[in-house]
Amino acid sequence: MIRPITQRLIEGIKLDLMPDWTVCVDFGLDRDDPTTKFGALQWAYRRDLVTDGELDMALGEGGALTEIANRVSPQDGINPYACTIVTAYDLLLPEEDRDVQL
Repeated sequence: MIRPITQRLIEGIKLDLMPDWTVCVDFGLDRDDPTTKFGALQWAYRRDLVTDGELDMALGEGGALTEIANRVSPQDGINPYACTIVTAYDLLLPEEDRDVQL
């Protein structure tokens, strides 16, 4: 079962609308160029490079979200939105325990 906050992200992706603030914070879209980060997740989702379940599992995990944001589809060979995503949850961890470098 997909969590409601992930469902709101997916709805935003499908409707091409930036999600509400709580979704942006949990998925790292609230810092440094949120439009590009949203575009990267949207790009991956619309090309079937990520499932609803993978997005749900990546909630709050900057490393997992970055990996999703940088996926490349075989037909395109490039991801024009490749970026690094850091969430508020990543910032709570000591630097040596983070899976994303700031």
